[in-house]
Amino acid sequence: MDHRKRVARIEELPELDLRHVRTMTDNVGILGHARLTTPLRRHGYCLEDNALASVLCGLHHRLYRSSELAAEASTYLAFLLDACEGAPAKVRDNMD
Repeated sequence: MDHRKRVARIEELPELDLRHVRTMTDNVGILGHARLTTPLRRHGYCLEDNALASVLCGLHHRLYRSSELAAEASTYLAFLLDACEGAPAKVRDNMD
């Protein structure tokens, strides 16, 4: 049995705060680790995190009909394309 509450309208959703997503994002992609709100650049970037961040951008656009995350989406997708260059044999999961 599914006990999750379904949201009937977008107005019922809490306000979305994208500050941490933006803090974790630079011109390469979204960083994989943080200490509280401070990005830990020494850990680099992860393919999965950038894929999930691109999904977030798509869902945000779909729900809010907003291009607010368009620049971030382009960054994440560029990261994914670079990581998959030479695929399927040479997909890189982590990048420094």
